[in-house]
Amino acid sequence: MLRHAEDIERIYALTAADIRKLRTADRISFHRSPDSSGIGASKERAVPRQGDNKLWEHDVPVHSTVKACYGSYKPVEGKELHEVAYCHHMIWYGNNIHEPWRTIAALLKTGDRLELVWTRDAGTNQYMEKSRLHGDRLQLVVHRGTGDKKKTLLFLIERQTCEDNTARMIRRGPYNTE
Repeated sequence: MLRHAEDIERIYALTAADIRKLRTADRISFHRSPDSSGIGASKERAVPRQGDNKLWEHDVPVHSTVKACYGSYKPVEGKELHEVAYCHHMIWYGNNIHEPWRTIAALLKTGDRLELVWTRDAGTNQYMEKSRLHGDRLQLVVHRGTGDKKKTLLFLIERQTCEDNTARMIRRGPYNTE
C-alpha cells in the first residue's frame, strides 16, 4: 500500500463523472495487468439489442499494488509481483444487489485517489495448502485529502479460495505458471 504523499499525489483523482458511473453501474470490474490497472464500470440495457447489450462502459485508472505471502501468510516486503501479475475480480449487478459495493461507492468523493491492493495467498492456511487451494485477497484503499487532513479508508472487496488455475483472482504469467 502506498504510504508516501508524493506517490499518492501521482495517482489519478476521481472526478464527479467517475463517481456517478461507479454508483450507477450494474457491473464493476477490478483488473490489473503489467500494462494497466483500473476499475471498470458498465451498465447493460434493460432490453438487449441484437449483438449489443452494453448501454455504456467507463474505466477509472487506479494504482495497483500486488503482494505475495509465503510461509507465515504475511506479505513479504520485496516479494511484489508487479512485473508478472494478472489480476481480475468482477462484481455483478453492483448497485442492484451488492450492498457492500453500494456502500463503498456512496462514500467516494471527488478528488479521492484509489489504490487496489491484491495479496496472493493472504488467506491461505495449512488446511488449504493440503487441499492445494489458495486464498487471495483484494482490498480497495481510498486516499482522501492532503497534509493534516489526509485520511485513508480501507475496504475488503473480496477474499477468494481457488485452485491455482485460470479462475484464480491473482495469476502469474500468461499461462498461470510460477
